[in-house]
Amino acid sequence: MRTSVTKIQTYQFTLKAIKAVEAIKAVEAIEALEAIEAVEAIEAVKGIEAVKGIKIVGGAEGKREPKGSVESYPRMR
Repeated sequence: MRTSVTKIQTYQFTLKAIKAVEAIKAVEAIEALEAIEAVEAIEAVKGIEAVKGIKIVGGAEGKREPKGSVESYPRMR
């Protein structure tokens, strides 16, 4: 039984279309992953900023907040 040239061309076209859809899905998956990684990076930076915002208060010698100059810090013993 012979397969016509038209059928073969149709199969090739269908296969190319399927491959194109798979390639698009792969690109979308990569873009989604990059978006997730970008969000995670932003959250990490926000976490660092939150840590920077914490002031250390208390301890053996009282407050440890900057007061403007190095001389104003309590001396370390």
